[in-house]
Amino acid sequence: GRKRLQAIPGLVPSLLDLPPGCRFSDRCPLAVPECRTAEPELRQVTPQHRARCLFA
Repeated sequence: GRKRLQAIPGLVPSLLDLPPGCRFSDRCPLAVPECRTAEPELRQVTPQHRARCLFA
């Protein structure tokens, strides 16, 4: 079956005023400066899963 999604602590940014870079950078424990300046490219993790993350 499918795994349950885990919540990310912190506040979700406003969809009307998204920050530059990755939308999760303010809440992600793995975020590096690049995450806050450029949106990551969409990467294929598995045939059924894609992610926009430098660490995917």
